[in-house]
Amino acid sequence: MGQETPTDDLSSLKRLPALELRGMTGVMRLDPRESLVLLLMRDAALPRAHKYIAQLEAHLSEFRAWDTRLIVVTEKESIESGLETASTSPEKWHTLGIAAGKSALIIADRWGEVYFAQQTETFADMLSPEQVEEWVRYLATQCPECGVIDESGRGEWDTRERNAR
Repeated sequence: MGQETPTDDLSSLKRLPALELRGMTGVMRLDPRESLVLLLMRDAALPRAHKYIAQLEAHLSEFRAWDTRLIVVTEKESIESGLETASTSPEKWHTLGIAAGKSALIIADRWGEVYFAQQTETFADMLSPEQVEEWVRYLATQCPECGVIDESGRGEWDTRERNAR
């Protein structure tokens, strides 16, 4: 994706750097046609994050309807979840600008451009799944050249057509 220049803080992250994410079956390949929601969790934060993960998991079909891949990334621990999970080396967290001891939510378009990035310690201040869906809906319909909504035919438009039949 982007270059691997460490940032001072997550808010200055403009493009995702190249990330090597390790999943259950080896190194993950990120599909350039999908927007990406990364929930990066410090291993120590896992007990506090279970409720938030469950909320995101309940909305997974909505994210997928908008061609968005949601990946929960930990430092090295694996988690039980219906979501796609991976791990990456702690050095990458600094590259992303995530402060020590903090977890983060990053939403990027299919070109790796970061549109939303937030750090947390408690998960109580994170975007709701509905707010995450608003972002992915926006990214799925956004033209990168001009900012105008692309053609319809994804997500709720398809669903409405099917329901009308």
